[in-house]
Amino acid sequence: MTVPKMTKPVGSSQHTFPSADSTFSAGQEITGLNLPCYHPPMTKLQLSIASMLAISLISGCATAWHRPGTPKVVMEQDLAHCDQRASLKFPVRLVTVEVSPGYMQPATQQCQTYNRGRSSYCQEYPAQWIPPEYGQQDTNAGPRRSWVHACMRSLGFR
Repeated sequence: MTVPKMTKPVGSSQHTFPSADSTFSAGQEITGLNLPCYHPPMTKLQLSIASMLAISLISGCATAWHRPGTPKVVMEQDLAHCDQRASLKFPVRLVTVEVSPGYMQPATQQCQTYNRGRSSYCQEYPAQWIPPEYGQQDTNAGPRRSWVHACMRSLGFR
């Protein structure tokens, strides 16, 4: 897998970067370059937990629509009508977004001691480029949700 040119992180000026026509392969050993050792702000596990928390908070805030004297079945029909109109006005529009930025994993060394501490064995692992990860996002989800909310309020639901 070939990764396109690297760019400087915002606010970074002390690092030398490869030329614009340089490419790196995933897992490729990179030597002789003064590359920054950038780590993403969140690990994949932390990102997954944050995403699940955000989804549960959003779904936990789902509006329970109420209009005095209106049966639940009528409310559900009105909501379905508003959902349908909102979906026509704001259809699903998926875009590719960067979920996790690419970064340089630094060189590491793991050592094991044996013979009661008299001997050790060390394994060196070179620095490698970890490419970014991408996912899909619906850019119309927010406007669609707002439109449903406005529609239901216009029908007298609170």
